[in-house]
Amino acid sequence: HEKLTMLMQKFETKKGLVIGDVILDEYVYCDPIGMSQEDPTIVVSPSEKKTFLGGAGIVAAHIVGLGATADLITICGQDATAEIIEQNLSEYQVGSNCVRDDSRPSILKQRFKAEAKTLLRVSHLRSHDISDELVNEILHVFVQKLPDIDFLVFSDFNYGALPQVLVEKLIELCRHRDIPYFVD
Repeated sequence: HEKLTMLMQKFETKKGLVIGDVILDEYVYCDPIGMSQEDPTIVVSPSEKKTFLGGAGIVAAHIVGLGATADLITICGQDATAEIIEQNLSEYQVGSNCVRDDSRPSILKQRFKAEAKTLLRVSHLRSHDISDELVNEILHVFVQKLPDIDFLVFSDFNYGALPQVLVEKLIELCRHRDIPYFVD
């Protein structure tokens, strides 16, 4: 018990950096109305909507929840979803570095549910690798944060935020400074 307490107290002095795909999970709860008369589909009416931070965002939030400080470097689109993501990160006290990419929307995964059953899942995303310009922009942000971090977490969901060339450069920079890195 004392060992765990000491370990947690040490963790409170650490600063982590998470890099990867942030996801906004949205649950749309619906009331069933009946069957469509035009085609064989169920008709529902949305009654409640809840959003949750996911992906690399929730990893950074958990680091803060354990007592350390954390920043996040991620890719977002130029859209309302990015604003919700940044608001959520702020509420979790995660430093947000959302690099904007005009070629993709911010990742939004919607689940439409009725009576505790998922009716439909809709994923708003593009999974191509980010451009060389965005790789360089992320590297620039990373290099600025590098002197202040104690560890790096890669949180990759294969949606293009972490192309291999970027990962290799980040690992090289971490090794050069003896900064531990972890993969989620």
